Amino acid sequence: MSAPPTPFFMDGPCEDLGYLNMRDHPNGAEDKRFIEELWSRFHQLADPHFREDARNHFLQRFWEMYLAVALLENGFNLQRDGDEGPEFSAFVGNSRIWFEAIAPGPGTGLDQVPQLISGVCTEVPIEKILLRFTNAFAEKRGRYAAALQKEIVSAEDSYVLAINSQGIRHAPDCGFIPHFVQAFLPFGPLTVAIDVKTREVKDSFYQYRPVV
Repeated sequence: MSAPPTPFFMDGPCEDLGYLNMRDHPNGAEDKRFIEELWSRFHQLADPHFREDARNHFLQRFWEMYLAVALLENGFNLQRDGDEGPEFSAFVGNSRIWFEAIAPGPGTGLDQVPQLISGVCTEVPIEKILLRFTNAFAEKRGRYAAALQKEIVSAEDSYVLAINSQGIRHAPDCGFIPHFVQAFLPFGPLTVAIDVKTREVKDSFYQYRPVV
């Protein structure tokens, strides 16, 4: 790909602290160079508003760019087909694969994953974390269904949804079973059965969780 006509980072105010720190803070200089390198390889796949939107949704746009470059480096010849369908696609033989990237945030309202409060001990809000995964899946599933209806995507095509959970507090922490596994498979919390007299562990298993 040719060199991009403009740098990825734009001057001026922005709402996203991640973008602001990466652009302006001296400690972010190395990461900033890395992102500009990604942009130099990705820019021809970007939609017209990609750079502007990144000022307010930095993680989401970074993840889309990172995913695309990783696929390019592994031999996928990506192309973008308008703004209505998934982000981009590639052919493997005669089969077409569509790729969609999403990086959900903490959410809003009662289901929001609360931010960390310094000096305050709180429980890990497992169900709220899982809801962020399932909500991201539902959002992209709706977009996929619309693309099918408009015949942008064929039912014979493959579809890959890449979810980045970095924007959800605690979500990247694996624990016993990663949160993304708990979100899409019916695994609940680890349960240990102990003999109250001998205090010996008699059994351990993961609870069945049919719904979130």
